[in-house]
Amino acid sequence: MIIYIISDIHKSLAFEWIADSFQKKTQAIHYILLNSTDSALEHYLLQKNLPVTRITVKSKKDWLTAWLTLRKLLKKYQPQIIHCHLLQANILGLTAAWS
Repeated sequence: MIIYIISDIHKSLAFEWIADSFQKKTQAIHYILLNSTDSALEHYLLQKNLPVTRITVKSKKDWLTAWLTLRKLLKKYQPQIIHCHLLQANILGLTAAWS
């Protein structure tokens, strides 16, 4: 399984293209979005019936809760690959995966 952890992205054609290409393959993928609200990317992924989890992160005050949630999700899914995109996703995602 591949997990994409993405932060602070409202709309991204690149991630939409990646999602479309993964739909054609048999590899399992799960998206975790770290955003303050729902986004166009989240709606697009849900429309394509791809698994998406949004963790609400409005400020650095929410980082501990987000990190603990990420740890739970990563233990649950046990991915072979974790791809983090942007600063917040890298800090929270990579440390949660490492622990």
